[in-house]
Amino acid sequence: MAEYIIVVMAVVKHIFSYLWNHKKISAGLLILVVIVAFLFRPKPPVVVPTQTINRGEFIQSIAVSGSVAAENIANLTFPMGGKVVYIGAKEGDSVKQYQTIASLDERTLEATLESDAKAAQNQQISFDTVNDKNGDRSLSDTGLSVAAQRELQTAMNTLDQAQLTVEIQKIAQEQAVLVSPINGILTRADIQDPGITASLSTTYTVVDPTSTVFDMDVDEADIGNVKAGQEVQIVFDAYPNETITEPITKIDFVSHTTSNGSNAYTVETTLPSNISYKYRVGMNANATIILSKKENVLSVPIASIGNNNTVWVKTKGGFTPKQVQFGAQNDTDAEVLSGVSAGDQVAIDPTAAAAQAVKKQTGPFGL
Repeated sequence: MAEYIIVVMAVVKHIFSYLWNHKKISAGLLILVVIVAFLFRPKPPVVVPTQTINRGEFIQSIAVSGSVAAENIANLTFPMGGKVVYIGAKEGDSVKQYQTIASLDERTLEATLESDAKAAQNQQISFDTVNDKNGDRSLSDTGLSVAAQRELQTAMNTLDQAQLTVEIQKIAQEQAVLVSPINGILTRADIQDPGITASLSTTYTVVDPTSTVFDMDVDEADIGNVKAGQEVQIVFDAYPNETITEPITKIDFVSHTTSNGSNAYTVETTLPSNISYKYRVGMNANATIILSKKENVLSVPIASIGNNNTVWVKTKGGFTPKQVQFGAQNDTDAEVLSGVSAGDQVAIDPTAAAAQAVKKQTGPFGL
């Protein structure tokens, strides 16, 4: 800057000497000098934002996302089709354990069971006839001909099939009434009115809202730092002004492939008892897994770190580079082990600070 002032003063001195000797053109030259001085005047230095280094809590964490799921879910289906004659709850209703959700018309089931039972009796008669014909001998009897063995085996198989059909029909009749095995909310009801025929795919789902958990996908590269018991700070999209903190309760042993093709592990934490149904299945949230906490630590923004672990510290004479030794890092800050002190102001943009320091040394025209 001093060199620049000396040059300007010399130029001004020559101009005034010339103007004194050439008064006729002095006015025009004076105007020209003013224009040139205006155009080439040094620009004010750009203000480089800084941040004061202070001691405080330093947190290592992992940012993840996830959604609400439920541990206790019951999916109820009928073992066979039939007309629905009774509906005990509608979708969205609260249900109690052992409450009837829906039932089929048992008259059809009874008639089918009776028909199957008679068919089984007929097959028993057929088997007895074949058995009597062959002298009540078993298949392992060497005296039976090949034809007799085949006839007896066929009769046995047919009888077994008829008896199995009866057993299946008995089970179907017993399960013609769907009963909730848990307390919860009926979240799915494919048929909500009597008189409609149910199929094998007709489903009723009961979810226990007090068993809600928060499932997060943690990348394979980070899972080694995650342990049960670590705190998770959760902010739901539905409640952006609320943060809840819960411990990790479970980490999956097997990975899965995410939508972007990477490997991840499901990490689970419990949620506060959801009696008010506040945290609903499927709700999305952003979460922070707290890996470690340190107190009374110096730290600087990661953005302030330049090449070779250098930060630019603001002094009375401008910005000065200082090499710093760093420790742990999180998404935004780095722990300082040595190199700077509490109260120092570091440039948020190291490139801008370095450029300003070079400009201060060389002057506005690089002199």
